[in-house]
Amino acid sequence: MVSNPEISQNGNDSIEQFAIMPLPNRDAKEPNEVYNLNEILSFTQNEYDRFTLELSKKFMIATHEAILKWKEQNIYPEYVCEHLSILNSSKSNQQYKMLKCKQLAYMSYLIQLYRLNTAQLRAKSPLNAFQIPESAVNKLFSLYTVVSSDNSQGKKVRSMPRRLKDKLTCHILIMALHIDEFLTSMEGLQKDLKLSIQKLTDFYQALGCHIKVSVITIDKKKIISKKASLSLPLNEIAKGEKKKRARKL
Repeated sequence: MVSNPEISQNGNDSIEQFAIMPLPNRDAKEPNEVYNLNEILSFTQNEYDRFTLELSKKFMIATHEAILKWKEQNIYPEYVCEHLSILNSSKSNQQYKMLKCKQLAYMSYLIQLYRLNTAQLRAKSPLNAFQIPESAVNKLFSLYTVVSSDNSQGKKVRSMPRRLKDKLTCHILIMALHIDEFLTSMEGLQKDLKLSIQKLTDFYQALGCHIKVSVITIDKKKIISKKASLSLPLNEIAKGEKKKRARKL
């Protein structure tokens, strides 16, 4: 049990306040080698396959109508539903589709945990409604939450300190990079994570991504679109901030 978790009271949202950032593989020859999912998300391949088995099968056979219903009823995150729609209409082979469905299944778990508020985290089984396998729930809770004593009532409560929320955010963004072949649109994730584009930009730059900005026209209105690209060499814009963070840990 972890008591009295350190929760930042500082309202400063600068990148220097992000408590936990994964270290990239500086010897990587390809983008997919920069952040190894098994290492970053702390699971073995066997665990990953078990965690995502049932939901990935459900995603594989989902119809366009089912995906639309999931999106409208907010059953799965919008990012996940949008990608399932694209996958549903693609001509990719079954092996590739299953790979993506597994990634989207685990992404769904991460975002659903991220969206739990303080009261929901304190509930007895806060993720039961999402039908996430118990073994996966236990893994998620061990990585991104802590249990401490509530002095007012003398009972144990679960919470997600700022440092672990940042860690979860980073892991969601890294999973998105893998799903999107290392070029991710920020707008889709912004809706699920409720973060500003600037905050997402800060996170992605700290992860070594390059930011691509484009202007698109929709209904005669010009809209600025941002994408995060994980390409080599890595973006070193946040190198100074990373050193400051390392001294704090």
